[in-house]
Amino acid sequence: GINFHFAAKLAIETTQAILTVMKTNANAGEATEQLTHAQAHIDAARQALTAIGTKAYEESETDAVWGHIRAAEKDLKAARKVMK
Repeated sequence: GINFHFAAKLAIETTQAILTVMKTNANAGEATEQLTHAQAHIDAARQALTAIGTKAYEESETDAVWGHIRAAEKDLKAARKVMK
């Protein structure tokens, strides 16, 4: 069957939405580096998922997608600490 990678797509879009909200925070300038890194990881995860298309993940592809999602989430947590 066709694999739509729903969980990965949802995680990417959720992480992007959180990043978008955080960028509008008055203290976002203090966390520019972390927010920029998070965006780069989100973009990389999105590109990796696009390259996979509807086929099943291979092990390296799983790492490419989910590794970047986890890295973006880590960057957002770091940004939140800086913005407090």
